[in-house]
Amino acid sequence: MPELNRDRLRTLLAGAEPPCVSVYLPTSRSYPDSQQDSKRFRNLVLRAEETLKSQHPTRDARAVLEPFNRLADDPQFWRPSAGGLAILAAPGRFETIRLPREVPELAVVADSFHVKPLIRHVQSADRFQLLALTQTTANMFEGNRYGLEPLELPADFPENLEKAVGEEVKTNDGRTGHSLGNMGQLGGKENHGFRGMVSYGRASKKDEVDSDTGKFFQMVDRAVQERFSNLSGLPLILACLPQHATDFRKVCQNRFLLPETVLGNPRDKSPDQLRQEAWQILEPHYLARLEKLKEDYRTAFSRGLGSDDVATVAKAAAASRVGTLLVDADKLIPGKFERDSGEIWRAVQGEAADDMLDDIAELVLARDGVVVVVPSDRMPSQTGVTAMYRF
Repeated sequence: MPELNRDRLRTLLAGAEPPCVSVYLPTSRSYPDSQQDSKRFRNLVLRAEETLKSQHPTRDARAVLEPFNRLADDPQFWRPSAGGLAILAAPGRFETIRLPREVPELAVVADSFHVKPLIRHVQSADRFQLLALTQTTANMFEGNRYGLEPLELPADFPENLEKAVGEEVKTNDGRTGHSLGNMGQLGGKENHGFRGMVSYGRASKKDEVDSDTGKFFQMVDRAVQERFSNLSGLPLILACLPQHATDFRKVCQNRFLLPETVLGNPRDKSPDQLRQEAWQILEPHYLARLEKLKEDYRTAFSRGLGSDDVATVAKAAAASRVGTLLVDADKLIPGKFERDSGEIWRAVQGEAADDMLDDIAELVLARDGVVVVVPSDRMPSQTGVTAMYRF
């Protein structure tokens, strides 16, 4: 299942031929609870089918829903997996996305995909990347307070010392070594997605080791910037031994690297341990960023360059005026949003409709604005949305 990142989100935001069906549900961590996931999924698909038949009576609902039904019958797909699941379908398209955090059960049929939970995953202020670094290996992870997953490394990424500086390298005990690539076990411990080295041979001078390590760290720093940080814009947390942190920071030019370090050999920690220690570092930065956004909004509002009125914000989004949009993670406002004019129509009780906040957020992103999905208790307004204008 492809990873959800900014590029994939941008593809989803580019639109699809309606009707667009979006189904979200939380998934269970363990058996037998996970057996109920497919049953709840079927109920959501039935709900979507009813809406399809009422809103699009001339379309063949079976063609859009058939991939959902096949997925419901696939026992391999419904393995235990904590977090959430997003499944999006439209004529000729079918997307499945696993998320590290729970999402509420939801079935939406609209002219575009419902993507606010996906925006939250990609744009949320609590996301970070982590560089797990040793003297001879480098691995990248991405996550938030709920989960941490290894990232696929590009083919040219200097994931180990041999690949970075040459086939024969010097290790920290003065021996030559060669990379092994992926290993299932290392030193009797689980290898949690790390790549490593095995060493053997003759003695070497310490300054040769230091020279190789310095080159390796420089190449890792450049690759992380170009392949991950500059693309994601996420904070970067370093996980390594204290002496390696000092050496890496001497050569590091990554503006996204936070000053704090997850100390210790990352190969000795599980992804969940890394997540917990990384979140302890990130949480103060996360809270400070939310407070700064709230302060910036209050300043903009006082100058006539901000609003929390949904109708006003919708018109500003249509005019490409919104530079930064804060959206309540937990609030839905059923209705319709006209992208060209910015007009909104709130749905009447019981009427099937998409979330207007979701549609406004989609348009702001499409117009190169910034969208941050914020927990309800951290929003500067109770309306579900606040906007800061470019002009």
